[in-house]
Amino acid sequence: MSDLFETLKCAESKLDISLEKVKTNPNIDWERIRLQIEDTFNNVKKNLFDKAILEDGEMQVLQHIVSLLALLKHVCEKRLHQLQANKLSNEDFNIDFKKPKGNRFSDEQTHILEEWHNFNIEHPYLNASSLEDLHKRTGLTRVQVRDWVSYKRRKQKSKFISEELRSFFTQN
Repeated sequence: MSDLFETLKCAESKLDISLEKVKTNPNIDWERIRLQIEDTFNNVKKNLFDKAILEDGEMQVLQHIVSLLALLKHVCEKRLHQLQANKLSNEDFNIDFKKPKGNRFSDEQTHILEEWHNFNIEHPYLNASSLEDLHKRTGLTRVQVRDWVSYKRRKQKSKFISEELRSFFTQN
């Protein structure tokens, strides 16, 4: 077998795989597929340029590659049309029923705040120097730091039930 035949068979295989991905995967990375097709096409073109006459097997594989490329182009255009139509219909009815997510603190900021809270678990109230220190170390505003500590205290308190209430709940 010639190098060209092997190159053509490899290109054919890559295009078959790309075609299956395009047909079956709705969340395809179109840019990646486009680059794979372009790379395959350029590789075949480079090898064909070096060869003046093709053998029968090479010609058959090349014809199959051309068919695969045409089919891929058709499927990609159809998918693109569907995506554009869906995008337009979604934009027409752009009602978002989900609650917007608030801005979350980074893991590092949360770690610093948790560390302070655990160290001050007996008296989890900010004084001026603690507030300033946490403000500088986390990069959060003073209000954000104060609110986080206050929320953490409330959350911690809600985890504990007083002894009087505990006996009331366990009697039933």
